[in-house]
Amino acid sequence: MIDQVIAVVVVVVFALVNGVNDGGTVVVAGLRTSSKHPWLPIVMLVGALATVPLLSTRVAQTLAERLVGFEGDGGRLTLIAAVVATLLVVWVLTAQGLPTSLTLGLVGAIAGAGTASRLPVDWGLVGFVLLVAAIAPAVGFVGAFLLQRALRPFLGPIRWLRGGLLRIGYLLQCLAYGGNDGQKILAVLAVVGVSSSVAEVPFHLWLGTVTAFAVGTLLGVARLGPTLSGGVLPVRTEQSGIAQTTSASAVLISGAFGSPVSLTQAVTAGLIGSGVGVTARRVRWQVATRIAIAWAVTLPAAFVVGAVVALALGGLS
Repeated sequence: MIDQVIAVVVVVVFALVNGVNDGGTVVVAGLRTSSKHPWLPIVMLVGALATVPLLSTRVAQTLAERLVGFEGDGGRLTLIAAVVATLLVVWVLTAQGLPTSLTLGLVGAIAGAGTASRLPVDWGLVGFVLLVAAIAPAVGFVGAFLLQRALRPFLGPIRWLRGGLLRIGYLLQCLAYGGNDGQKILAVLAVVGVSSSVAEVPFHLWLGTVTAFAVGTLLGVARLGPTLSGGVLPVRTEQSGIAQTTSASAVLISGAFGSPVSLTQAVTAGLIGSGVGVTARRVRWQVATRIAIAWAVTLPAAFVVGAVVALALGGLS
């Protein structure tokens, strides 16, 4: 009973941090879509997180069942170690005001914790997931660049086009987050002992976890939003809409293959691509470089910390 309570606490904290790191970043772009109703973007994102993962669980299955064999009590302890390691790494980077990838951190921590615990790790699948995780931001960058160039002649004469792109882009972004990034919360909730599979998570526990994510999102809007919305480049309405549309499309396609990728990474790359589509001088390359370094550090750091935490917890059990 105590073990299960600890497991649920770990999941709730994980969902809260996801809200601070991911939710706040995503919602900032959506605030432009509804200045009269600033609560609407938050409701849309939380609603997508609550419902979309229940319709398709392919990404959650990859994290919970395919990357590492988590069967048994040892598997549950290993995933708890991976979650703790992910939170530690992301907390350090977040303290520096850098929105990094929780998804990338979790994949690295799962691989590290699984290796240290001598559980079966599917390295081929890990490599595939990391490859797709690298391709998605590249697609967001190139897609945003091309779409910005293609639509540039029409953005001035057709005034409604800018607002329309923003609304469509944010809707796609919410669906993409629920269909990909949000499923890591479902995967963790399933493996730590609450249910035997991602398809059998009790709804009331899922609702409580979503509530924790919503609270984290409210906390994260003010903290991380300015770095992404104004740090990488001075964002125009049409550039935000273009970045959201292309990056969300890349993430939705990745989710169809069951591969977890980071929407935060894809959107940031999309913002840079849309900025370069106007002029490369608009991009604040120093800030973009710092964020890229944070991404590069996240994976190996999470792997090492995941292994260390797994060994520590294993020694205590």
